[in-house]
Amino acid sequence: MLHGLNPTTYSFWAAYVQTGVGAINDTALRLAKDTVGFNAGADVNSGLDYVLISTRGVRRAYADTLTNLRRFDATNTVKLNGGFEVLTFDGNPFFVDDQCPTGELYGLALNKMLWAQGDDWQWMDEDGKTLKWEPRRDRYIGILYKYCQFGTTQRKLHFRLTGLTDTSGL
Repeated sequence: MLHGLNPTTYSFWAAYVQTGVGAINDTALRLAKDTVGFNAGADVNSGLDYVLISTRGVRRAYADTLTNLRRFDATNTVKLNGGFEVLTFDGNPFFVDDQCPTGELYGLALNKMLWAQGDDWQWMDEDGKTLKWEPRRDRYIGILYKYCQFGTTQRKLHFRLTGLTDTSGL
């Protein structure tokens, strides 16, 4: 809920959620993106910088569906900073987050996300000292903090798939 806008009451603020999806495949992802595009009146195939985030098991299951259906071309791989390559759907990178709930996948339109920042970076110095000696160790520690929150300007452009077959525990 944001500023009293409950997405169950105000549908223009509701993100697309599909429950009980089962096995992940291109059809489930295409349905999610098409529904988001239709509901929001947006072209989700161009202009929106989407990312998919899920667990290792869901990503592995999706990659397994691709081996028989697609041809991989090394010249068209997506390269990330640090030299990593990434699995994609529709040119949208598929990332793994080990903190993602089991059996869930999130589709986020990155250009509609923002950091709501309360203050800039600061050193924690409540006792007047920035660096503190750590007892029984040959070192000092300092705590750097910042108050901010991740938000969106158009919640309707994001989606969540739940109930996915997840092999993370294997």
